[in-house]
Amino acid sequence: MGKIKSEETKLKMSQIRKEWYKNNPIKAKAKAEKMQITKILNGTHAGKNNSNYGTKKFMGKSYRGQSWNKGLTKNNNPTLLEISKNEMGENNPYWKGDNVGYYPLHQWIKKYKPKPQFCVICGINPPYDLANISGKYKRDVNDFKWVCRRCHMEEDGRIINLKHQKGGLIK
Repeated sequence: MGKIKSEETKLKMSQIRKEWYKNNPIKAKAKAEKMQITKILNGTHAGKNNSNYGTKKFMGKSYRGQSWNKGLTKNNNPTLLEISKNEMGENNPYWKGDNVGYYPLHQWIKKYKPKPQFCVICGINPPYDLANISGKYKRDVNDFKWVCRRCHMEEDGRIINLKHQKGGLIK
């Protein structure tokens, strides 16, 4: 057991706690949500002392009739939005910088390079591919361009190989 605290000490601690919650609303909400989830997992909520009770309810399909996170998005939950903003880009623990792979780099470019209505080379077809300009896959949106599949294959020289394989059927 912990130390027995005087009423005066309990009152001071309560005032300090209230002030902290008032000054840190986002952290306070996250802490309250974490405490609620911990209570559910431990089975100590609603007077239930069975440790399996909370885990089963929490891990099951529903908690009090609905999923515990149903409807929570970054748009309607400021806590999730704040966490998301704090871990974007270089602040994310999984950020690789220029050592990123082929597919994740293309995903990153798609996110930050606006897609035009038509291919930047022919101006006729809608663009489907992101073509690298320099041949060096670096994290630079200006080193990529939106092109249609045909222009991308012509630029890479792949369409000539395809024509030779098919016997010149592609025009």
